[in-house]
Amino acid sequence: KTGSIMMMRTAAILALFSSPVAHAFAPIFYTAQKRATVLSSTFTKEDLVGKEFQLEEREDQDSGLTELWLQADGTIKFGQSDGPPTEKEWGVWAYNDGAEKPLFMEIIRTYKTAEDKTGANQVGEFEYEVKREFWGNLKQIGNIIGAEGTIHGDDEAAAVDCEVGYFSLIDEAAAEAQK
Repeated sequence: KTGSIMMMRTAAILALFSSPVAHAFAPIFYTAQKRATVLSSTFTKEDLVGKEFQLEEREDQDSGLTELWLQADGTIKFGQSDGPPTEKEWGVWAYNDGAEKPLFMEIIRTYKTAEDKTGANQVGEFEYEVKREFWGNLKQIGNIIGAEGTIHGDDEAAAVDCEVGYFSLIDEAAAEAQK
């Protein structure tokens, strides 16, 4: 049941925040979306605080969904995720209306290897962190606030920031209320 709910939520995100090509199956909704879309410059930080958002991350062939709440103190509270299990998650966010991409989030996830094996060809148990930055623009369709943008990570070998994927963020409670 959880898988089908996640698939329905993913379909809703794609329907709300994708390119016109994705709307070929729903031209009426796309026309309504174009009329109802509000530009990023009409938002404030307070519009985002405390809402239950669904974050969809797309990197290479992988995608994952995570519930999160943007807190007034600039931190991110995490809920359920269908991604790999983490030892801990930590995140901060900001909204700068004057920026080219006004929504910024930084999420650091700590993972732990699954096995504690030692031996000639084993590395044993260890932890590692994955840091991602999310830079995006906000949209509003009806009463649903969402965002789309790019995911950035560090290429440690080249010591540069790289675009590693794309994300969508949708106000989950408002989307559920419209069903």
